[in-house]
Amino acid sequence: MEQEIRTGDPATDHECVEEMRRSYEAAGMTVEVAPLSGGDFRIKAEMPQVAAFTTPQGQTVQMPAAGTYDLGCQRRCRGRPRIAVW
Repeated sequence: MEQEIRTGDPATDHECVEEMRRSYEAAGMTVEVAPLSGGDFRIKAEMPQVAAFTTPQGQTVQMPAAGTYDLGCQRRCRGRPRIAVW
């Protein structure tokens, strides 16, 4: 999944990217962030490839289905202009 963050305010863009990065990493995703012109960013997150894993306590945990992750930046960026999702 890739997104371009273009709110029109570089500080807000940076804040949204950091919030999204933390959310994606907490969900076990691999995250790449690339700066774009004008202070904008492109963030790319890849889903973990593990379908299930076993905890040190011996419990088997199933990974959530695709599309069930919190994509971050929902509180501050909702409704902001020009956030494109591919």
